[in-house]
Amino acid sequence: MLNVSPLKVVNFTWDRVLNFEANSGPYIQYAYARANSILRKYGSASLPPAKPELLNHPLERRLIIELSKFPEVFQEAADQYRVESLTQYASRLAEAFNLFYDHLPVLKAEGDLKASRLWLVEGVRKVLGNCLSLMGIPTLKRM
Repeated sequence: MLNVSPLKVVNFTWDRVLNFEANSGPYIQYAYARANSILRKYGSASLPPAKPELLNHPLERRLIIELSKFPEVFQEAADQYRVESLTQYASRLAEAFNLFYDHLPVLKAEGDLKASRLWLVEGVRKVLGNCLSLMGIPTLKRM
């Protein structure tokens, strides 16, 4: 319900609130848990150096662009008391990450590309974690 302006009428349905497909708290939590899972499976406490210039696939670029919008969205949400801006952003980021996850291997990628994608996943994990925390929604390591 955080994705709707407090000035609008809300039509509450459990199906919408618990939707794992899009635009819901569980959907964002699931993307966060997926990012954690990738990093956990990588198995090292520190990530290898990245070569961001290798991230040139359209899905990687989309994810980078979404990540870059976080400071602006956060500022807008804070300045205008519009938490729905933050929830809509987190849903877009989760959607971009899920597309990336479904189409591009991270752990099976080779060398520097793998390292760069791991850093991209870490960026998603941090930003989604910040969004969830700001919205008062628990971050889950597994789901």
